[in-house]
Parts: sequence; structure tokens; C-alpha cells
Amino acid sequence: MAILVAAYRFVWASLGAFVGVLFFAFGNADLFLLLIASLAIFSALAASVESALVRNIYLALLAVWMIQFAVSAESDAITMVAQLPVIVLAFVTSRSIFVLREKNQQGARQMES
Repeated sequence: MAILVAAYRFVWASLGAFVGVLFFAFGNADLFLLLIASLAIFSALAASVESALVRNIYLALLAVWMIQFAVSAESDAITMVAQLPVIVLAFVTSRSIFVLREKNQQGARQMES
């Protein structure tokens, strides 16, 4: 739990470290469940950031990693069928929750004033 709190506080650093781990540690699907869980967690983290620059950089680097993964792990490239829906679902769900929460906070502020 403390790691996720630190990751949310230092989003740039945590997303950068995660992308580095993706490129250097996940060259095949030996750790499939860890890969899926970490992709879901960090995609949700990236979606909950206010900065569009952070979100776009994360998604671009994730796309580059997916291409690299598909090329380097030919026999394990089929795992992309499971990875892509998890990433999209985690990102879209977290982003919509974040946007709705921001709208609710704005509405509450307008009601107070």
C-alpha cells in the first residue's frame, strides 16, 4: 500500500520506472499474471493524473513497448490479446471515474458559493 501511495505522489517517477521495467524485465510472458496486474495498476494510475502530457507520454511509451514485445517475443505475442483489453478497461474506467469526481467537486464548490 505504501508503494502505491508513493507512486501516486511521484507519478512521473513511478510511471518512468514502470516503463523501464517493462522494457528490460518483461521480454516474454513468463510472469504473465504480474504483467497483467502491473499494467492494470499503472494504467489506472496514469489515467488518474491531471496532466494530459503525462497520460499521453505513458500511452505512447506503452504502445512502443507493445510493439517491441510483439516483435521480440514471437511465441508469447498472443498474450497481447489479454493485455490490451485489461489496459484499455483500466485506463478508461479510471479516467471516467476521475473526470466524474472532478465534476462533482466543481458542482459542490459552485453550490457553496
